[in-house]
Amino acid sequence: MEKYRYIIIDDDISTHLSVNQHFKDYPNYFCAGIFYNPVVALKYLEKNKIDLIFLDIEMPEMTGFEFLETLQQEIFVVILTAYPDKYSLGAHDFYDGNLVKFTNKAQLLYYFPKIIEIFEKKYEEREILQRIKQFYKNETYTFPKKINNKFI
Repeated sequence: MEKYRYIIIDDDISTHLSVNQHFKDYPNYFCAGIFYNPVVALKYLEKNKIDLIFLDIEMPEMTGFEFLETLQQEIFVVILTAYPDKYSLGAHDFYDGNLVKFTNKAQLLYYFPKIIEIFEKKYEEREILQRIKQFYKNETYTFPKKINNKFI
């Protein structure tokens, strides 16, 4: 059963292989795309629904931070970098509801179960909030015209 769709955006093939290898024990995840160029990934995202993005920072044509600033959809993101000290302050600008984790590529194996746990929790919270908003959007409020047989 595929429930969650993810993509990987990184100009390094070893990261693609590593991330996909970590998902071997998670059958409800589906890799919907692998991208070496973030500009191509943005075009893909215009037409496809994705739940989670694994994103590198240093890439050709556009950095991962520029990608996030350009991204129009509300998609959860895991930022992977080989230079965490260099980019940690920049990542804090994106620690809103969509950033699941900022981590060193070398530590991905260690953090992967926690990444999945955080992502699924945030995903479920967002689903609940969307259902509540939809409920109130569809709810019509009527008020009584009479109280104790008197018009109000």
